[in-house]
Amino acid sequence: HRLHFILVPTVAMSGIESIALTRPGRPDYFGYAWLMRYRLMAAYGAKVPEDRLGMALNSAYGRSQNQLHIHLTCLREDVYRQLQA
Repeated sequence: HRLHFILVPTVAMSGIESIALTRPGRPDYFGYAWLMRYRLMAAYGAKVPEDRLGMALNSAYGRSQNQLHIHLTCLREDVYRQLQA
């Protein structure tokens, strides 16, 4: 599937290593991104089993921009099979 959702906080935040993620009262970015699976399902037009969804974050060494962003997408069949193995 080519469905993809990206959550990007509106405040400057470097990435998963950002100290701002540990502060009390901060938004639950990960929980909100996971809730967006229903938006993916609506765009797909059918229920997508949770084990067919993937959430990814780029590390400081594997990203091209210095802003936290969370990817939520449907897993390709080959990736799903590898995870099941």
